[in-house]
Amino acid sequence: MIRYNGRKLIYLCMGVMGLIFLLVNHVTNDSREVDKAWQIEIDPITRMNISNVQAGGLDQRELYKKFFVFSSKCKMPKVNPFVEGFPELKPLKFKACTDEPSLVSVIYDLAKKHYMLHLNMEKSLKNFANYSAFGCTYFEIVPGAADIEAYLLLFFLCSVKAPEYFHQDWVVPSHFLGVIVECHEMANKSRVLQRDAFAFVQHPKNRNEANDALRGAQYPSVFLFGIDSMSRMNFRRSMPLTSKFVRQKGWFEMEGFNKVGDNTLPNLMAILTGRTPRQWQSLCDVRKPGCLDSLHFLWHHFHNVGYLTAYAEDLSSISTFNYLKMGFKRPPVDFYLRPFLMVIGQFLQTVEYFGFKYCVGRRHSFSYVFDYAKQLIERFVFEQPKPLFGLFWTSSFTHDDCRGGANLDGLFLSYMEQFKDYGLFEKSVVILLSDHGSRNGALAEHYTGFLEERQPMLHIYLPPWYRKLYPSVVEALNLNRNRLSSNYDLYLGLRNFIEQTHPRMDYFRNIKCDQCLSILKVLPFNRFCQRLQLFDLEFVEQKLINEENIYGQVKTYSLYSRTQ
Repeated sequence: MIRYNGRKLIYLCMGVMGLIFLLVNHVTNDSREVDKAWQIEIDPITRMNISNVQAGGLDQRELYKKFFVFSSKCKMPKVNPFVEGFPELKPLKFKACTDEPSLVSVIYDLAKKHYMLHLNMEKSLKNFANYSAFGCTYFEIVPGAADIEAYLLLFFLCSVKAPEYFHQDWVVPSHFLGVIVECHEMANKSRVLQRDAFAFVQHPKNRNEANDALRGAQYPSVFLFGIDSMSRMNFRRSMPLTSKFVRQKGWFEMEGFNKVGDNTLPNLMAILTGRTPRQWQSLCDVRKPGCLDSLHFLWHHFHNVGYLTAYAEDLSSISTFNYLKMGFKRPPVDFYLRPFLMVIGQFLQTVEYFGFKYCVGRRHSFSYVFDYAKQLIERFVFEQPKPLFGLFWTSSFTHDDCRGGANLDGLFLSYMEQFKDYGLFEKSVVILLSDHGSRNGALAEHYTGFLEERQPMLHIYLPPWYRKLYPSVVEALNLNRNRLSSNYDLYLGLRNFIEQTHPRMDYFRNIKCDQCLSILKVLPFNRFCQRLQLFDLEFVEQKLINEENIYGQVKTYSLYSRTQ
């Protein structure tokens, strides 16, 4: 009996060893094919002996030519976005919204702090000579108490009130959020020469100007410029002009920055509230009125220490806080552009491109947001400094097409250059960021799409005076460039700008997070990157197994969320 059992055990072991031999040969053959593809399209890091690197086989400078992040607990291989093997991404044809000169322009009187509508008579005589005498009317856009109320209010006004004519250099009342203007022949009013729309950054009332001047000299204004669905790799590939701009002195690129949620809302909520979806969903239902108004955002904290606040996003139909949600019952910030954009989107002619309203009236929908930002910079950075916190977000070029950045690049750079002329980069902190990379389409379907989707761009600019005053922040950002960071770290970093001037600031319901650290302070080198708490864990684990098979020896994860 003993001999029989021993013989059976020997046969069983031989059979298992044979299966292992076949399996090893099969995996080896598969890995050879993967290595070949890796060599063609990505830096050939799988040929590198990882243990030798950890033991000092490569110095740090050489190491970061191969990896965005490299530690014993987290490795993110660096993808070269310019090598062969990526989908061919030829830019789509750029479309201008109009080639006509403007009949109406806006002038600001700094001494009197008001706007005027100016008729460009020379341009009208030159370009509209075949028209008879014309007149121009305006229709007021007023800020509503809620997102939808401004839209309904305009429909009501249109039914009971006719547009009014204005004369040369007509003074815009100080309560106007914006106007829609129309110029037409007087003899035939149905013959319209031009329709246009203008938003106004009105001088705030009931402000202590002396205190504002003092704050403006001591507090850094903070401007966040966001481009939807833009990874750091596609940013380099599709927006070379802007990419070159943010490589100037004072800019810091966070190559280890990772998204923490699937789409825009959880990623922006992490930056603006510091909360995970589980946390803010436990407080209220964003599909019900008043929920978003009850949450504490960063702009509330900045407002409490004397900052003016602003928020503008170009596509009102899919905006972050309104798509399948109820939005805000009250304007969340001092300067809120959404009511204006909702109205002009209904009353001006629109052109769709990249899947959304590309042109609204005579301008790109993106331009309304960045013209609004330019006004804020003119008024409160250049002319009469006041501290300001603003978020300006654009989706119209890039949300549904990874090629859209190429069309946006020149326009975006032009605004950055104008902002530079107004002194923005001498006085203010500027952050260029995205929510995530391409989630569908050619880049997402490429086998490097796992990296593309999870690594949005993040560039942080510190003005010269701030770098001199806080050298420890400069040192931290230099070190953090190739360390794992997330939206929660950015949230705490933005709070730091308040804490540096108000160390006893009360942040209401302060959120406990042992894993979160300010991005303005040195982040740990050996951070774990497999903290996956926002998605179905079985799905994510299987995804990671698949990616590990692709990348061979290198595991690639993302810091999706912090520990609850």
